[in-house]
Amino acid sequence: MKYSVLLLALFAIVFGFSSCQKDDELLPTQLEGVWEERIFVDSLDYWVVNTIDFDRNGTYQARTTVRDSEGGPDLGYRFYFDTKYDWDTKILTYFPNEGYFLNTNEFYTPKAELVLAIMCYFRQPKAQLTFSADGKTMNYLEIFEFDINFEPHVANYIRVR
Repeated sequence: MKYSVLLLALFAIVFGFSSCQKDDELLPTQLEGVWEERIFVDSLDYWVVNTIDFDRNGTYQARTTVRDSEGGPDLGYRFYFDTKYDWDTKILTYFPNEGYFLNTNEFYTPKAELVLAIMCYFRQPKAQLTFSADGKTMNYLEIFEFDINFEPHVANYIRVR
């Protein structure tokens, strides 16, 4: 009987630690990775791809590129920025200071030809993130903490890595 109680206590301790470890690991790995929103622009016959590349260390890169086909290689860039972020499992808060943008009449350009610009926000950028049960898709809804006169766009991202 004494050994049964000790065995039960040991099982509870091991199970308790493994449960906490799984919860802690779920947070960064659910968000971490490369996510793409792919939009076909039929009037231009191009795919515009919005990519968010989340790193476990609290940084990410957002970029918009152009492709001939949905899964094809990038032809060029429209913009990109690197930033830090905070995430509480529902709300993403990010802190962009500068980004690289088109400075041409072209629809896209090589990354090296984008121009550095300061990004001044009149608000703290935030988005609500929700995930499919299998973790393969993410809905991204920009949060505006004031009244705006347009319908918010829910971006539907797929995990590509």
